[in-house]
Amino acid sequence: MLDALDPELADRERSRIAVEGRFRGHRTLVLQIAHRHDDSATVAVTVSGDGAIVAWLGTHEHIDPSGDSTDRPWTSTVVDVVAAAMRGEYAVESLRRGGRVVLRRVLDDVRGGACISETGSLLAWLRLGRPATESRRLDFGVRG
Repeated sequence: MLDALDPELADRERSRIAVEGRFRGHRTLVLQIAHRHDDSATVAVTVSGDGAIVAWLGTHEHIDPSGDSTDRPWTSTVVDVVAAAMRGEYAVESLRRGGRVVLRRVLDDVRGGACISETGSLLAWLRLGRPATESRRLDFGVRG
C-alpha cells in the first residue's frame, strides 16, 4: 500500500512495524507511519484477529471483521481508511471547551463532509467557557 501511495512526507526511518504480544488470544500487529515534519501526524494501526484500530490526529476508527460489507474483506477496509487518512480525505474536527478537547468528529470529504464518527466526553454538554472548533487533516504528500 505504501508503495502505491508513495507518501513523500512519510519518515521511513521512524516508521515501524512489529508484532506485539496478544490481545484476546490473537497476535497483534502494530504499524506506525511517522510524518517527516509533524510528530502529531503519525498514523498508528493495530491489527489482530478481532479487528483493527486506525488512529491519527487524536481520533481513531475501529474496523470489525463482522462489519457491514460482505463483498470485501475487512482488511481491505483497514487499508482504505489508512490511505484516505494519509491523502487528507478525512478532516478531524475538535471542539474545545475550557481549553480541553471534549468532542472529536471525523468528516469524510469524499462523502461531501459527512460525519463518519464522533467521540466525546460528558464535558461536551457542560458550559465550560467559550467553545472553539479546530479542524485538521493529514498531508503525507500522497499523489493521486
